[in-house]
Amino acid sequence: MSQQIKSLFLLAAMAAGIFGYRWLAELSFLSPYLISSMLLFTYCKVSLKDLHFTPLHWWLLGFQLLVSLLCYVVLSPINAILAQGVMICIFIPTANASPVIAGMLGGNVAVLATYLLLCNVCAALMAPIYFSFMGESAEYSFWGTVLYICKRVIPLIIGPLLVAQIIERVSKRVHDKMKKLQKVTFYLWNITLMFVMAGATKFIIKELESGVLRVGEFILYLAAALVVCLLQFWLGRRIGHKYGDAVVGGQGLGQKNTILAIWMTQTYLNPVACIVPTAYIVWQNIVNSVQIWQHKSDK
Repeated sequence: MSQQIKSLFLLAAMAAGIFGYRWLAELSFLSPYLISSMLLFTYCKVSLKDLHFTPLHWWLLGFQLLVSLLCYVVLSPINAILAQGVMICIFIPTANASPVIAGMLGGNVAVLATYLLLCNVCAALMAPIYFSFMGESAEYSFWGTVLYICKRVIPLIIGPLLVAQIIERVSKRVHDKMKKLQKVTFYLWNITLMFVMAGATKFIIKELESGVLRVGEFILYLAAALVVCLLQFWLGRRIGHKYGDAVVGGQGLGQKNTILAIWMTQTYLNPVACIVPTAYIVWQNIVNSVQIWQHKSDK
């Protein structure tokens, strides 16, 4: 399948989720299982000896943790909901599917996989501190929040890596076959994206119909997500370029785990703020589609 057709698949998945939300939203509970399956195939390409930290990882992580908090502090007096939405779009870790796109764009999958593990673990540990600072998670104790987030995030990231290593040791033949079936991850990602878009669309329509969310506010959150998305991809590529991999920098900083962002926002923050990461889904996948198309055109 050509890269142009693949990029159209991204848009088709989003459109299907938006227009078919009444039915597809009921299947959104499958998303974590699809993500784990997708990571399992991706991690079959990665050897543990290739996973090592580099200065690029620490620059990206520093941006994720510090700039997200700074944006919240600056925007909170102006619009608390907008501040939470922008913060979560920067704070949230790299998308589980980012190694898939990085591979398509010629980036170093092992380097991005290392950052994927690093930033997810840090997000799970730092989130309770951030959410407590915002005063939205009073019903949870600090350590209760840490354990709950770790329980939801860590197995999703670490589990597939461990299973991939076990498969390699138990059956090298099966492991090699899974390594060659990387195209499966692309289709799993599209299905996951469809379900997430459906659930997000259902939520937004409900909020608009109930009057909780006004049209003007929706446009503001949509625009904020676009600005944050473009800035993170641009800055990520600039940082990555200095360390020899602009693709890893761009995808590591710009392609976010919006599924986790929406869940965290709805669970710990003001639920209306999840509209910002919901809009981010659309923008980041448009950026990804354009990048894939450009990469193919340059060949």
